[in-house]
Amino acid sequence: MSAVIIFLLSFLPVLSANVALFEITDLQGQWKFYNSNKTVNGRGVVPGDIFSDLHRLGIIPDPLFADNHLHLRWISSENWTYSKTFEVDRGILEHSSLVLRLKGIDTVSKVFLNGVSLLRTNNQFVEYFVDIAGILGERNVIEFQFISPVLFAEMKSKDYQKSHGHLVPPVCPPAIYHGECHPNFIRKAQYSFAWDWGPSFPTIGIWKPIDIVAFDGYFVDDISWTTERTSESWLIHGDARVFVDYSAVNITIRVAIEELDIDKELVYNISAGAEPAVLNFDIAIPTGNVELWWPNGQGQQKLYTMTLVAGEQKISCRIAFRHIELVQDYVDENHKDKGRHFYFKLNDRPIFLKGMNTLRVWGGGIYESEEFYEYADEKGILLWQDLMFACALYPTSDDFLDSVRTEMQQQVWRIKRHPSVLVWAGNNENEIAIRTHWWSVANYTESKQVEDYTVLYSGIIKPMVEGSDPYRPFLLSSPSNGVRTEEEGGVSTNPGDPRFGDIHFYDEIVNLWRDGSYLTPRCATEYGVQSLPFGSTMLKHIEASEWFYTSEQLQRRQHHPGGVLTNLLTVFTHFPIPFQCPQSLSNLHQCDYLTSPAFIDRFAYYSQAQQAITYKTQTEHYRRFQNLLLPSGLGNTMCALYWQLNDVWAAPTWSSIDVDLNWKMVHYEARRFFAPVIVAVYSVGFNDIGVTIVNDSPTKITAKVVIDMLAWTNRFDPVYSEEQVINIDPLSAKQLKLSKQKMWGTSDADFLIRARLFNSSGDPIAPESVLLPEKMYEVDFNTFGDVSISEFKKIDPYTYTLTINATAISPFTWISVNKPFLGWFTDNAFAMTKPSYTVSLKLKEPLELQKKDFYVCNLKNCGAL
Repeated sequence: MSAVIIFLLSFLPVLSANVALFEITDLQGQWKFYNSNKTVNGRGVVPGDIFSDLHRLGIIPDPLFADNHLHLRWISSENWTYSKTFEVDRGILEHSSLVLRLKGIDTVSKVFLNGVSLLRTNNQFVEYFVDIAGILGERNVIEFQFISPVLFAEMKSKDYQKSHGHLVPPVCPPAIYHGECHPNFIRKAQYSFAWDWGPSFPTIGIWKPIDIVAFDGYFVDDISWTTERTSESWLIHGDARVFVDYSAVNITIRVAIEELDIDKELVYNISAGAEPAVLNFDIAIPTGNVELWWPNGQGQQKLYTMTLVAGEQKISCRIAFRHIELVQDYVDENHKDKGRHFYFKLNDRPIFLKGMNTLRVWGGGIYESEEFYEYADEKGILLWQDLMFACALYPTSDDFLDSVRTEMQQQVWRIKRHPSVLVWAGNNENEIAIRTHWWSVANYTESKQVEDYTVLYSGIIKPMVEGSDPYRPFLLSSPSNGVRTEEEGGVSTNPGDPRFGDIHFYDEIVNLWRDGSYLTPRCATEYGVQSLPFGSTMLKHIEASEWFYTSEQLQRRQHHPGGVLTNLLTVFTHFPIPFQCPQSLSNLHQCDYLTSPAFIDRFAYYSQAQQAITYKTQTEHYRRFQNLLLPSGLGNTMCALYWQLNDVWAAPTWSSIDVDLNWKMVHYEARRFFAPVIVAVYSVGFNDIGVTIVNDSPTKITAKVVIDMLAWTNRFDPVYSEEQVINIDPLSAKQLKLSKQKMWGTSDADFLIRARLFNSSGDPIAPESVLLPEKMYEVDFNTFGDVSISEFKKIDPYTYTLTINATAISPFTWISVNKPFLGWFTDNAFAMTKPSYTVSLKLKEPLELQKKDFYVCNLKNCGAL
């Protein structure tokens, strides 16, 4: 910021501006747009984008339907112009200062007001402020001339190759993505050029609010802050971003937190510059006066209201107090080769990061909206915040690095005020991409790649982030070896080493239902496997005639290289191959039955069940190692964040919620395996099992564990049971010693294991856990119970209850509704090990339903009718 801030002790002559008068003119709403030759035109909506505008006007079909994502690629290769004619009152023009605020422009444009060139934009993540005094009139035309992001990225890549002698990989995405090239040359959401889970739609438009601020003296645009814990107090280090119009001006600001009896007046003397000034303030609050903010499951999310008053302006915001520490000491000081710990403490308490308390904002997308961060603050959801660089190397030209500097300054300043933000990570997978040789381009050696990488992340981004926010950890990448990476100069020789930092894990060849298939890292921040949405979702987004496994439309939505075959492999490693096909995994892809519509619904159900068990097995593996160290030094795992939460279109992906916001089977399973207290049951060796109780709550638990072995042929009566009373410390895992280690006398396919946990009153305190046979194809499906809905009741327009009956054990019981709804069941995709079970449907929007609108099935018949 090119502004000088001087406190009132200065003897400079100043103009008083204690009362700032201002008016804001909103430029959102309808705008005109047209393409380069004006053959395509209409009225668009701002904020928005060209695809949404064209679709809303009926100029193009739904971009997400069928193969339209391929047929509409011309849109992103066009140049587009958006313009708006607007009037302002004469009184607006009488203010001494007029500032145009552009909160988000996507992406490359020239901006004109009344024919005068104002600026050029080139970064989707940057705000722009322009002085328009002397340009704005009573009647005005503002115009944005957008350059195609696809053509811009291609041009910048060619220019860089000429000046530097090499391309910057990846030059283009894999062909199976059907994407665009060179996304790393434009500061824009990287996924918009296509990803393995999404289509290519490089959007264009004014994607965030735009307005004009008219003021006299000064205008407070925004505030941000960090909090610091000291031995005796909490310190608020605040910043107010202010526009000023005089060469020197006095500003009086009052900052108050009424609940904490804080009311502080601050007076500044500012010498204005071309950029907004930043007014710094510090407030100390005695430690004993403050109620702490805790993540979900660890305590309350206390948010105080802080107000800033400056003249006639009043800004209210919510502030919280919590202390973050990333622990990376050696596991064994005498044997440093065993690695370092890697876990976070919140308010001095170790926290296991998981889906119930943490989300990762992934580096290939966008910095999220204020609403997103505020909601995370309210709900106690910690955020692992990647910076927006992913799966690529990036240019180090001066113009690119200057744009990154502005982006870092603005986005870190904006986001750092949120207590939910746990950690900054410089990028997604860029470090590991270098060391594992994801790409190869001429004249760009690995050593030169490392050099450019460290210029960007170690030389520019790291000091900027730590300078703006010194009270949160910063990691150069994810996955990363943490401090070990720093010791090695910014790029480790072996990124993703499970002895350090965090890992990403993908392996579709191993047995994904077996605990021993997984690494034992310090922290797993990405892992997963694909599944298909059900036909009820897919048939809204593809042609009905294309709803079969090998259809052209479905295959063009499968962006995971090899995914068509590996999904068959992962599913039919555990479930029975259709009798119409050769009973061999190696020849399965040649089976004509895969082209049958009769195959796909059953396969979608199998794929979701397989995904659910995979995520359960892997997540419980990580959770049970949270306070267990192996002799090798591996263990003390403290993070389990699966990829990915939500979808952007209907396709085979790793998500647990589909594009229509329907919960997949794994999302219901996640409510169980992410619960604060769980019983993890897992296969060990040959026909053995292990049982571990995990307690992530902050209190000690005394409970009774009941382990039952049930035979498919014996209905609901256990053939063996074992009970133990155990004590589990807070934030720990404890492995049980079973009296009967060999659980199966015959084949493990003849039985399932059920584990339950009860308090002293006999109430369950953990979800029921079920261990199914790994070879479900050896089980006689005819032994599964028949399921039906016996009772149905409407509680209110938002709630229905159902009682499900089963005649015998019912694995993967699934309840569906034949009408679209927005909501979820209190439980679903569960194994019924008792004759009756009651669940509720919770709706976000009212919907009139009857019993006939519900359907229930299980592994015997789901998708097979």
